[in-house]
Amino acid sequence: MGRWQFHYRIADCAIVLQGTDAQLEALAASLYEGARCEEVEPQVCFDLESRAGRLLLQRAGEELAAADSLSDIFQLVEWQLTAAFMRGLGAFYQLHAAVAVHRGRALVLSGPPEAGKTSLAIGLATAGAKIYTDEIALFATDDLRVHPFPRDLIVHRGTQKLFPATTTDLPPWKVCPEYRFLPPSVFGGHSACAPVPCGELIFPVRKPGAVAQWRALGQTEAAERLLEQSFSLWDWGEAGVELVGRLVETHPARELVFADAREAVALLLASEV
Repeated sequence: MGRWQFHYRIADCAIVLQGTDAQLEALAASLYEGARCEEVEPQVCFDLESRAGRLLLQRAGEELAAADSLSDIFQLVEWQLTAAFMRGLGAFYQLHAAVAVHRGRALVLSGPPEAGKTSLAIGLATAGAKIYTDEIALFATDDLRVHPFPRDLIVHRGTQKLFPATTTDLPPWKVCPEYRFLPPSVFGGHSACAPVPCGELIFPVRKPGAVAQWRALGQTEAAERLLEQSFSLWDWGEAGVELVGRLVETHPARELVFADAREAVALLLASEV
């Protein structure tokens, strides 16, 4: 069996995933499609292999994950790559948020799980925006520009019903009973996207039965919400608080309450700050 390698890069962090198993090569080819790149010198190297009927992910000889099915190992490997990228991108401030770039500006959609970040990002993409991420927003510390983090979007069944593009054909290991993994390229996002200025901070709140409406947030409330959704705050401390302060001082913020993401997107674009 010949050895295969796939190289991935986000901003200044490069990773390689390699192995010899042909079945796992097809799986690896579908991982982090938005971050695939030409051969580069990686900071992290993972090995993916099949041994005695088990599918294994290793790093420097240490077993990191094991599974019996392609679906299970896909999700485990995907998370290990995500965690490695997050560690390798420690120079960027990382926020739990989706990002859709509209008219050259980043609309940063920050909130807890189930807030509706992914559905709003996909809705914005149907209106011509590019999705930079649905989970991890990367902010450069000097100019607060937002860089793409092209992890697959995790699209739940409710969002699939709203947006037909999410029903595109996928390898079986990317399709789960309640959600599916979709590459950003389905919605016009890709790793070649350049960093862009942050345009607005939006805090989605999905509420059953609600009519889409928004309200402006003051700097204090916006900062509190960003700090609650900050991946980097533990490591950054006061420097993270200062960066969040710069964000809310220089960018408008609002809360967007909605039940139907399509209705919310229409309101958002009609009232764009």
